[in-house]
Amino acid sequence: MKQLTITALALLSAFGASQTYLRNRDYTEPGIHGRYGGGVYLGPPRLDVTSSLILVGGGVENFTIERALRSTEGDEWTNGELQSLRDTYGREKLRNWERGFDFAMKDSARRATDAGITLPLPDMRGRRLAMALVNAGIDEHHRFTCETLMDRTVSHGVHETVMNDVDLQYGPEADADSHQITNRMFFDLAMHLGMTQIKLADFH
Repeated sequence: MKQLTITALALLSAFGASQTYLRNRDYTEPGIHGRYGGGVYLGPPRLDVTSSLILVGGGVENFTIERALRSTEGDEWTNGELQSLRDTYGREKLRNWERGFDFAMKDSARRATDAGITLPLPDMRGRRLAMALVNAGIDEHHRFTCETLMDRTVSHGVHETVMNDVDLQYGPEADADSHQITNRMFFDLAMHLGMTQIKLADFH
């Protein structure tokens, strides 16, 4: 398999993708919960999903979740979803969420590099990537949780380290906001994609 360094990843710009639904729930540990109540996944990470998300979000140095959503789902849905989240959680929490999510993705890439992890070439865009992201966050109870998403896309160990980094950089409240709103946003995305079997996490 061709491999890609973190630095080179930011330079790539376009890849085609078919629409498939990833179904990998192996290694989700029954009865074990993360810091914010989500399922814990201890298996190998889906690095293809990670590299594809980083690419559509603008690359490692310039990643934003808003850019990733606009690239994947378009401006109309993204504008509506961001406004809905703003109405539900308020402007400050939404800013905390965006700031925390963006930092977490950049920090995850850095921590993965430090751990000797090499990301594969991105191979997903659009609907295929959106469905892969939702499916990566499904726990044993068919709920989408940010905890499971991060475990499955960057590994449980990197996820734990990144949460600690977010706490130090922005505080535990911003970390909680990031998990809470991510749960809600990806649930909304699942409904938009017609993935109606997905349940809303308790922490939302």
